[in-house]
Amino acid sequence: MPSIWDTSGKDATYEHYRTSRNATDLRKWVDDAYTRQGLSQYLDSKYLHALRNEDFYGRLWELELAEWLRNTSLKLIPTGGKGFDFCIELSDGRKVWIEAVLSRPDAGLNEIGKRALASNGALYDTPVNQTALRYTTNLAAKAEKIHQKYLSGIGKDDIVLIAISGFTPAAAVPTSRDVFERSIMPVGSPVVHFSLDGKPLDSNVDRPTHELQPEITKSSGALVNTEFVYPGTEYPFIDGVMFSECSNLQQLLGTFSSSFNDDTNTPHIYQNYSGKTIPEEFRDTFYYHEWVQGSTMNKLEMRDPKRQPGTDK
Repeated sequence: MPSIWDTSGKDATYEHYRTSRNATDLRKWVDDAYTRQGLSQYLDSKYLHALRNEDFYGRLWELELAEWLRNTSLKLIPTGGKGFDFCIELSDGRKVWIEAVLSRPDAGLNEIGKRALASNGALYDTPVNQTALRYTTNLAAKAEKIHQKYLSGIGKDDIVLIAISGFTPAAAVPTSRDVFERSIMPVGSPVVHFSLDGKPLDSNVDRPTHELQPEITKSSGALVNTEFVYPGTEYPFIDGVMFSECSNLQQLLGTFSSSFNDDTNTPHIYQNYSGKTIPEEFRDTFYYHEWVQGSTMNKLEMRDPKRQPGTDK
């Protein structure tokens, strides 16, 4: 069977992985997912052209996402390259519409990465806020596009999600979930609680999991709101956000991931509290995050997937 990689392209990154002897596993996965698994039917008709010539990393994220959505065992419907990137039909007839976006480093983050590589291992401050701002900017731009172009073609009870990742080859740019969470919720650094008397902490006491940080300051001094999903009032038509560090894909690419396990590979879903509730039928295959409504509003809880991908259990 012919390989996708038999054809050359204009994208320098595509050509690197097409010819590298260290990228055999990556090429095998792309061929298998696109052709043998039949995921090509759920992707844009110009997918291969874009992969080879325009947007290699962005198209890999779409392929990765298509594989995860197919593994939900729900009905994945081809969109024909019109409107949203993906569509899932639920058992009650409602649809989940998903638009994919890959967050890329800007010039400032690329410069930090270059300096880190040239520093011969010297210490540097991880650009956490700068990375979170890139996510925030990309999500806002995608939400505006959805509002202007796509909403008129969906049902009033349908669910709208944005699926985002930030895996890049840029050194020094963190792709971890805790950095992403800063971009969509009013949270800062995680909080650690210690017992001072040697006894276990009382689990019935409501304690915050993060510092409260509703804004990030840009280098210009301007403040950027980070309340995309909580309280989520600016984009109430976006019902939630999916995020994955794509650590398995990063391993194939030879790029940077905070770890290589289920948590860093399986997508995480964050509910927009001003949007419609994301049905359990869809979210059960993924990690699910929600605010705990209590006296402390910066408490975030994560629920593990309730069933394995590709199964009904």
